[in-house]
Amino acid sequence: MFGVSELSLKYIWPILPYSLRLRMTEIIENFRNRSNYIAPRNEYLVFLPKNRLEAENRAQDRQFFNTNYIDQELLAEQSSSYRYSLISTCLNEINSIKNFVDSISALTILPSEVIIIDGGSSDGTYQELKLWADREKKFKVIVENEEGASIARGRNLAVSKSSTEILLFSDFGSILDKTWAEQLVYSMTNSTAEFVIGWYHTRTVFEWQNALCYFLLPRFEYLDPAVIFASGRSMALRKSLFEKVSGFPECLTRAGEDSLFCYKVKKNTNQIIFCPAATSTWVMPESILKVCKTIVSYSQGDGETGFLFWDYYFSLISRLGHLVFETLVFIVLFFITISFCNIITFLLLSFSFISLSYRIFKTCKEYGVFEKNQNFTSMSIKIFMLFFMISAQGYGFLKGYLRGKPNMWTQTQDYLK
Repeated sequence: MFGVSELSLKYIWPILPYSLRLRMTEIIENFRNRSNYIAPRNEYLVFLPKNRLEAENRAQDRQFFNTNYIDQELLAEQSSSYRYSLISTCLNEINSIKNFVDSISALTILPSEVIIIDGGSSDGTYQELKLWADREKKFKVIVENEEGASIARGRNLAVSKSSTEILLFSDFGSILDKTWAEQLVYSMTNSTAEFVIGWYHTRTVFEWQNALCYFLLPRFEYLDPAVIFASGRSMALRKSLFEKVSGFPECLTRAGEDSLFCYKVKKNTNQIIFCPAATSTWVMPESILKVCKTIVSYSQGDGETGFLFWDYYFSLISRLGHLVFETLVFIVLFFITISFCNIITFLLLSFSFISLSYRIFKTCKEYGVFEKNQNFTSMSIKIFMLFFMISAQGYGFLKGYLRGKPNMWTQTQDYLK
């Protein structure tokens, strides 16, 4: 598209100082080079239960070759003979404790131990977890407080205190399906794979949450199991592999550690298992501010890695730059037209409006906003949440980019060696 941004760049770029143009070109080329990373492709197996007909059909639609189907009658019996540790971290999760620990207690095969590292909660989370640990008699619960510990530091510390070879990971704010553990354990113990990737859904209350989930979360039908990345909400691996990759990267500020960890794990193992039947449910915060902070945190972590998912962010930052610039131009031309109404200012304003509208339309179309059989209200909420999401992602990424270079990027590369 040749719009206001492109037209402005064509005439403004040549008059900029040479040193500024050179510096901007270097930044863009460095950004482009870092975004050309290649995601590891692994040999994979997909484990699905035989009675999950919907999942089975979707697997056939996606042409998941090498798919193994779990015999539900033998699942719990075989899985229960293996010991495993459940690892998690928390920070100010007083409102989500009950759902999470109740779902652990309801698992069809219980853990040998649950190890939780609190990062220094100030809302009573640590004290409440200690009370649960004292009450729980079915399995061992270890709760420790590590003031200021990041998620990566907390998980590494928890694993160091574990006594089993099989490690399962999940997060507070989640509710585990009752067969979550047995699906992961069975998948790992009935193959040679050392890494199992589970799945997660969301629980929402408001329409805006549903709209955001449409853009923010991966959709099963579009996944490629060979390149899929795990979420810390639902995954399992052997302790030997965990130690081989030196655990989670502690160089990042807060989030993004599970993606970087998964990248290194996939580089150090030949086969992975994707087990979409091992599901947990993420209870999305009802506060849009909390959701915004979550998106910013994740994007900041990606920016701090120095390369991970930068192909997406390169496109995102470019799109946001065009939108912001053209919005500002439109606002300026609007006030100029009001003050000095003539044919020239009106034509310029019209051109600016058409250019901006087309850019917004193109962005919405690329993200799949326009679906059949949706009402105007739903579409409007989707459009608003789309630009809310990409704005939060752009801000978070730039924050991580500025914070990460160059020391954090060097630490990331050292971690991956």
